[in-house]
Amino acid sequence: MICIKHMEKIMNIISDFKFSDLNRIIHFSYYVDQFDYDNTSNIEACFMLKNYLQEFKVCIKFYNVSKFKLDEVSKVICISGFDIESMKERGWDRSQKYHVFDYENDTIEFFCESIEVVSVE
Repeated sequence: MICIKHMEKIMNIISDFKFSDLNRIIHFSYYVDQFDYDNTSNIEACFMLKNYLQEFKVCIKFYNVSKFKLDEVSKVICISGFDIESMKERGWDRSQKYHVFDYENDTIEFFCESIEVVSVE
């Protein structure tokens, strides 16, 4: 099961939301938390979500990122099959609790410990 902090921010607006609805990355920031004892890597990304005739900007933070891969960055990072899967059932360690990836084009892939929806505009 995927437990994402503040997921209700998306679900209150789009009740039938799926991660595959996120189709473009419009903001991306990879940073190391230097105030954290372990210097963990984090990602903050904003995606465009198109739902019928409306578009929304969804910003999500991914904490304690590992095995990060981003392929072919151009003006717009298009993702056509974005998904997040829980690795807990497979017994993976805490820092690789979630697998975040683009299953269509393999544009982005990483593992993380926790996920938070920051905003939906």
